[in-house]
Amino acid sequence: TFTVTVSSGVDKSLLQAAYDYAAAQDTSKLIESVKAMYDQALSNAEAVLANPDATQEEVWDAIDQLMEACWSLGFIKGDKSELEDLITVAEGMDADKYVADNWQLLVDALADAQAVYEDGDAMQGDVDAAQEALLQAILAQRYKADKSILEELLNKANAIDTTKYTAESVQAFTAALKSANAVLADESLSEDEQATVDEAVATLSSA
Repeated sequence: TFTVTVSSGVDKSLLQAAYDYAAAQDTSKLIESVKAMYDQALSNAEAVLANPDATQEEVWDAIDQLMEACWSLGFIKGDKSELEDLITVAEGMDADKYVADNWQLLVDALADAQAVYEDGDAMQGDVDAAQEALLQAILAQRYKADKSILEELLNKANAIDTTKYTAESVQAFTAALKSANAVLADESLSEDEQATVDEAVATLSSA
């Protein structure tokens, strides 16, 4: 606490009162830019209070800075704990396990969420918006259909010497092989469309 210092014709009592009020406030949750401004206003007021040669203009300027700082006490930084949890989930997701359709949505939402998380001036509204966008992007992802059996069967099918078989059987086999390759290459197939993969397996196996 600083004691009011009165120099010739300069009254610092109002500055002292403003300083005592401002110094008593909890500023631990202020966004970074406001916290820096608040600390600067306090530091300036301390210097003016301690200066016996301070002018009345300097006193009023210090008071104005303190008032502006106190008016900014509502700029509270957002709670990022849930956003951090979602970012951890998203960063742990493997693109190879999901269909490509909505993957870019997740990539963009994750980048935005990380930017908000690192932003010292992000308020609760900013955090909530980034959190909701990332959650929706995570929920939009769909697991790819399991193609392991189809891939294994295709490897065996490609090794078959078709010269040993009749033209009719080779024609059916070739058609099934072409269809199976198309299914294997289709990155949009989700686990909801597993039946399409299973059908390709059955058809190729039969052929």
